[in-house]
Amino acid sequence: MLKDLEDEMEERGLEAIVVSGGDFSRELYYLVRTQIPRGGVYFKKIREEPMIIVGNVDVARAEKGIVNNIRTFTEYGYEELVRRHGPSIAAVEFYNRLFREQGVEGNIGFYGAKDLGEAYRILKGIENLGYRVVGEARPNLLDRLMETKDSAEVSEIRRVGLSVERIMEDTIAMISGELGRGKTVTVGEAKKYVRMLMAEADLNPVEDFILSSGGRTADPHDPGEESERIKEGDPIILDFYPRGRSMLYFDITRTITVGGADKRLRRMYEDVLDAQNVAYELLNREANINLRDLVGYVCGFFEEKGYPTIRRLLTGDTALKRGFIHSLGHGVGWSLSDLPRISLTGDEELRSGHVFTLEPGLYEPGLGGVRIEDVYLSDGGKIEQISRIDKALER
Repeated sequence: MLKDLEDEMEERGLEAIVVSGGDFSRELYYLVRTQIPRGGVYFKKIREEPMIIVGNVDVARAEKGIVNNIRTFTEYGYEELVRRHGPSIAAVEFYNRLFREQGVEGNIGFYGAKDLGEAYRILKGIENLGYRVVGEARPNLLDRLMETKDSAEVSEIRRVGLSVERIMEDTIAMISGELGRGKTVTVGEAKKYVRMLMAEADLNPVEDFILSSGGRTADPHDPGEESERIKEGDPIILDFYPRGRSMLYFDITRTITVGGADKRLRRMYEDVLDAQNVAYELLNREANINLRDLVGYVCGFFEEKGYPTIRRLLTGDTALKRGFIHSLGHGVGWSLSDLPRISLTGDEELRSGHVFTLEPGLYEPGLGGVRIEDVYLSDGGKIEQISRIDKALER
């Protein structure tokens, strides 16, 4: 959580941190709590108030945030530096002026998004001036801050979730209603309907969404072929993961059929639903379980029912295309890949404030796939399911 910033800096031995962000940066929004259209630089010395440095045109936007010390690049002569030396050298001298002004002498952590080559040149230039640049492996300071959510963030995730669930319910009703009346519905028409509803709800499908049908559902990340007709009895996977206006995401998946489902698909669906319930019950029973062990437990559940699982990947079977072939879940909120990682390669336990998904799935080329995904909140002991939309297969 953001309130832990001082502790995280002290734990890492950092005197100061710099977070640079481009247009509408997620990292800057998290720290400043307002959108900076053209990005900027967040600077903080330990045990001192932070500052945000932006272009002149973004000062008014910065004033809407929680950082009171707002400066402009012009105050540091940045525009003239760019004119004379180009962006990379100008950035080095900008940071030199900032650090001298602020009396920085110790370790400086750098975070945010930038082209790797340009970042290397800038950081190397800063080091050559005698500053102590600290590079940090992931998960880094920002990852850890964003990992757990405070009550305001959880409330906003719930709000976004309610909107996403209404859109999914409306979409399912539209598809089943049209097919029930004997009309034709293509994947493209259904996706157009979803985009309209998301726009009306002020949700941004930053990374698009999945609405696939038929045999394409056997590929977990197939977005759906827009020209394809949706047919009664075929599996339909709806996986919606938009971002709300406060930069927080929600992520939910349902698998449905319109009319009766193939008995093999129905069995897959029942096994996936049971696997999700098994994982949920185990987390509530053993709050301190390592999440890697949780995934192993679900793999064992599927393997007992005859399905191959991702455990085969650890033995070198890179051609695994059927059965349970992806991770069990992930953190969600400030991104779709927040901590914790609920995979065989993770090594974490749930903590209070974790918001995460459980999304078991089974896939059978030639038949289709089934995935069910819900969002949960941990209080450090018990697990609450946030998403509430109907999980029924046949509609």
